Amino acid sequence: MQGGRNRLKWEEIEEQLREERPMVYGFVETHLRDMEQPPNNPDYAWEYCNRTEGSKMGGGIGAFIHKSTDWQRVKQECKEHLWLKGKVAGQMTLLGFVYLWTGAKAREENQAMVECISKDIQELGGECEIIILGDMNAHIEDIDGYTDPTGKMIMDMCERLDLIICNSTEKCEGQITWEVGRLQSTIDYALMSHRMYEKLRGMYLDEGGSRSLGSDHKRIKLSFGRAVKVGRRQDEQLQER
Repeated sequence: MQGGRNRLKWEEIEEQLREERPMVYGFVETHLRDMEQPPNNPDYAWEYCNRTEGSKMGGGIGAFIHKSTDWQRVKQECKEHLWLKGKVAGQMTLLGFVYLWTGAKAREENQAMVECISKDIQELGGECEIIILGDMNAHIEDIDGYTDPTGKMIMDMCERLDLIICNSTEKCEGQITWEVGRLQSTIDYALMSHRMYEKLRGMYLDEGGSRSLGSDHKRIKLSFGRAVKVGRRQDEQLQER
């Protein structure tokens, strides 16, 4: 999101919520502190994990959850990741929004974060499918040409927990998730369990940036469908920016 104190960004988000009506719309790098929140939306509840005043700049995670759904926040004490539990395509799902660090002490902080995420999934994810979205500041060779330490952590976690990195699959439309000038890379990811992946209709990266709120990161949109009547489908959408 690259900062949530810009009124025009929230107006753009309001328009997207009205037009697309996603079940859940998650954000990383809100830069909101303590109890700060975005403008109220009558159709959506806001859950958040802000950094506190005096802590490292940046960060902040939040999610708009449509009030017609039964999504619930779980394990609120976690830092730099936010967990929700609800149904996607009829399956009870543990949904996480994640931000991993860059810069000084990033390796130690991210190792602790990935270990916490893994433990949370083992603790909270029983009988649940898994989806993890976010800015992981990680490079993976198959997608970005090389693997850095954070990318290795992500790959190891996915192997342990049997998760799919959706960016590298045929269901992902687009590749670039970050762009500044002529610099491009893939550092934002969607990870999910195999059964959830089977229900994924498509993963869409906003490479053109038209729906990405002016950020250097590209919006990720996940679309799921389930049959409700012969010849009809009910679409469910999760988004992250």
